[in-house]
Amino acid sequence: MTEETDRGFVKVSRIQGGARAWDAAVLADVDGTLREPNAPLDRATAVFLQRLVKQGVMVVPSSGRAVEKLVALFGAVGVFCPVYCGENGGHLAHHLNGKWQDEYSGDVTQKRRAEEHLAMCRECNGGEYEHKRRIITIHFGSLDLARKKADIWEAHLRPLMEKSGFTVMNHPDGAVDFIPRGVSKTSIARFLMGRFEGMPLIAAGDGVNDIPMLQGVPITPVCPGNAHPDVVRVVEANGGRQFAAPCAEGTIAGIIWALARHGIKV
Repeated sequence: MTEETDRGFVKVSRIQGGARAWDAAVLADVDGTLREPNAPLDRATAVFLQRLVKQGVMVVPSSGRAVEKLVALFGAVGVFCPVYCGENGGHLAHHLNGKWQDEYSGDVTQKRRAEEHLAMCRECNGGEYEHKRRIITIHFGSLDLARKKADIWEAHLRPLMEKSGFTVMNHPDGAVDFIPRGVSKTSIARFLMGRFEGMPLIAAGDGVNDIPMLQGVPITPVCPGNAHPDVVRVVEANGGRQFAAPCAEGTIAGIIWALARHGIKV
C-alpha cells in the first residue's frame, strides 16, 4: 500500500493502519553516518533499515539537508520513516497522526537578516546558496574551494554571522551551514520523548552538528570510525561507543549494539 504526501514527495511505503506501536527509535545522521557524503544509500544499509522498521524500530533521519530531500532519499530505497528531522532540527515533519505535519524552530526574521548579509557577500563568495526554511547552506562544490575562501569566512562572514546569532558550520564536502540560535538536532529527541514517553532512543552521528542529538538521558549514542574527535568524546561521555568501521558499516554495528542494550535483537 502506498500514498503520496501532501507536499508532492515521492511515494513511500505506508504501514497498514497508519499508526502503530514502536519499540524504539534510531535517530541517524545521514552524510558520513549512513552513507558517504552525497552518495546513495547502499543496498545493505537499506535492507538493514527496512528490517529495523519491520521489527518495530522507528528510523528517524536527522540531517542538515531539507526534509524533502530526505523523504526522496529514503523513499527511493523503500525505507518508511514516520518522522524526519531536516535543517539540523529547524524543520521536523512527521506522519504520526495519519497525515504529514510540520513543526519548525528558529526565527524567520533572523533568517531574513542573515540572507541580507549573505547577499552583500555573494559576489566574493562565489558559492551556490540554498535557502531552506530555517537555515541557509552555501555549496562551494568542493572542500578545496571552500578552503580557498577561508580568509573570507574567518575574517568577515563568520564573525558577522555569529554576532547575528548564527552558528557557522563547515562540512567535509565543502558546504557551509548558517544555523540560527536555538536550532539544533536536539529538537528531534525532545519531540520523540514528548510523544513516546519511555521509548528507548538510539542516536548515531559523525559530525559536530550531531552533538546536541547525541547527549543526554535517555539517549544511547554511537558513532562510526570516521566521527569527529569531539563527537567521539561526547558519545563516550554519555555511555556510548565508537565503532571502528567508517560510515554505514560502523553505524550499523553501533545501532545493533545499542538496541541489544535495550533487549532488542535485529
